[in-house]
Amino acid sequence: MAQFPPVPRWSQVLGDKVKTISKSWDDWFQAIQRTLDQSALVVGQVELDTQSAAIAPTTLASSLAAGLYRLSYYAQVTQAASVSSSLTPDFQWTTNGVAQTTASAALTTNTTASHQERSFPIKVDQSSAVTYSVAYASVGAPVMQYSLDIALEAVPS
Repeated sequence: MAQFPPVPRWSQVLGDKVKTISKSWDDWFQAIQRTLDQSALVVGQVELDTQSAAIAPTTLASSLAAGLYRLSYYAQVTQAASVSSSLTPDFQWTTNGVAQTTASAALTTNTTASHQERSFPIKVDQSSAVTYSVAYASVGAPVMQYSLDIALEAVPS
């Protein structure tokens, strides 16, 4: 995770004169730096609308640093199929040299009020990739359409 450089406490302003900032300003800048350094950093993001098919494994983020990440997604049926439908997001990554996967429960309610959301931690190996895929089924016309939003965040250590 990237860290901000230290807040400068002094600088040359004019010629040879060195000026320092006041303690209250220094404390304020230090607090901002600590907050930013402890914030999660989005390293992969996808926003898909009007999808009406399965999605083969697709890279969300690659060449990641080893560490802990938070994977979050939100899937919503935006057009119900006339008969029935099913939607299942799935995510893949590597931990300790072993391929990992997590599949969500199938979203089968087939109404535009149907959605599914989830957020969970994953531990990723150095130079690993995180991928996503979607299993899809729709019966009848019109077919089911959906939106899918995914975010992968590096969690500060």
